[in-house]
Amino acid sequence: KEASGSADSEPGYKCSPRISLRGTPLKEELQYALRDAGQKLVLVNFSSHKCGQCTIVAPEYEKLCTEYPDILLYKVLDDAPKLCQHCEITSTPTFVFYKDRLKIKQFSGADIVQLRETIRKLY
Repeated sequence: KEASGSADSEPGYKCSPRISLRGTPLKEELQYALRDAGQKLVLVNFSSHKCGQCTIVAPEYEKLCTEYPDILLYKVLDDAPKLCQHCEITSTPTFVFYKDRLKIKQFSGADIVQLRETIRKLY
C-alpha cells in the first residue's frame, strides 16, 4: 500500500507525495510509507495552515523535491492529531527524518539552514 494523496492534491507540493489527512488511519499510512521507502531517506514535515513559520518554510521545502529527488518528502498537517501525537509532535513546523523505518533525527522551527545541513549529513 502506498501513502494516499497525490502530488497534485496540494498546491506547492507538485513533485512530492504526501500523507493523506482524511479517511484512513494515518499512523498506518506512515508505517506503509516507511516500509516502502526501504533504505531511502524519508523526511516528514509536520505543518499547520495557521502557522506563520510553516508558511515561510513551505517554498523552501518544495525546492527540496527537485534538489534531492531520492529523498521521500511528506507533509502532515496538524489536523491529523493522532499521527502528531504518535510521532510526539508538539509544535510546527517539525521535521522528522527516518531511515530503515527508524526515526534518526527531529527538530522544530523554520530554520532552513539547519534543515539543509541535516539533509546533507544524512543523505
